[in-house]
Amino acid sequence: MTTLADSTKLAAMGLTVSMSLAIAQIDAARERVTCVLGEPTGWIECSAAGVFRVQPSVARQDGDPHRERIAIDGRMFVGARRDGGYLFGGGLPGKRGRVVSVDRAGRTVASIDVARDVVLAIAVHENAFAIACADGSVHVGAIDRSGEPRIVRELSTHRGGAYAVAFDASGSTLVSGGKDGLVRVYDAEEWARDERGDADSSQVRCLELDSHTSPVLQVAFVPARDGTHTPEIASSSEDGAVRIHSKNGRLLRSWLGLARDVRGLAPWRGSLVIAAGDGRLAILDRASEQVRTLGEGGPALLSLGIVRCVGGIDTALCATRAGVRRFVLDPSDPVHRQKREDAGRESPQPRR
Repeated sequence: MTTLADSTKLAAMGLTVSMSLAIAQIDAARERVTCVLGEPTGWIECSAAGVFRVQPSVARQDGDPHRERIAIDGRMFVGARRDGGYLFGGGLPGKRGRVVSVDRAGRTVASIDVARDVVLAIAVHENAFAIACADGSVHVGAIDRSGEPRIVRELSTHRGGAYAVAFDASGSTLVSGGKDGLVRVYDAEEWARDERGDADSSQVRCLELDSHTSPVLQVAFVPARDGTHTPEIASSSEDGAVRIHSKNGRLLRSWLGLARDVRGLAPWRGSLVIAAGDGRLAILDRASEQVRTLGEGGPALLSLGIVRCVGGIDTALCATRAGVRRFVLDPSDPVHRQKREDAGRESPQPRR
């Protein structure tokens, strides 16, 4: 027979277990890695718990890596290198976005609040930077010699959220992508007028590319295949489509039928590497139009960074909810050459 005291104890035990599970879930969510930046001896990882410099153990393959917290200011989700340090973006969901500038030693130089929701993407070119925010806004800014960032102006708004931004190699062109399925192309001269004081409009003009039919998750510039110095625009979407456009908006190439949620996108040795929601990398060969897959399935890949080795084998670093995954990128590896798929043939014409 169960007494009242026994029932009370059982209820208390159940409450304690529930609270412990809830706390464990919160801690796990805070530790989920959302972005990783390659370093010469390790990597930098961002999560809701802050930013850490990670150096794997070299003494033992299975040794615990050394983790050093280098920034914590709100919740940090994305990062990019700047001259002499890093810019990290994050904030508090539904309240504000935040950009934090940190030097190489991990000291916070400055922190600024931007937008009305968290920063989801950040790009840096020399002393210029751009951010994409969950409220849909895209902002551009400048970094002074001390490393302090300031916002120059807001460019435009993607309906439902802005997910990606990227500069070309010259810094003269910026692209953004968002939930509305649009890729927007901006000329730096348009917003530079604000700094000179001769802007004649509150809206910066841009070219809109509307060939995607689902949210655009990542954008990047890739070298042109025709040998010219004009880069091309690569973009990936939630439905697994990857498209390449010219800077004037002409659709050049599409891959369909790839894994969903392509959040990582980067050029590599004349090809395009993507990180997808099925936990695998894929190499899109732009010359042969074939797709090579790397790795086994697993947790969704949330970001992609390639660490290049001169004369050696490159490494792809990907953030996942379970930590950081590393992939070897070796074009001479026969195993990789065998893992080819026929998915991703020419797509139908995009909607206009």
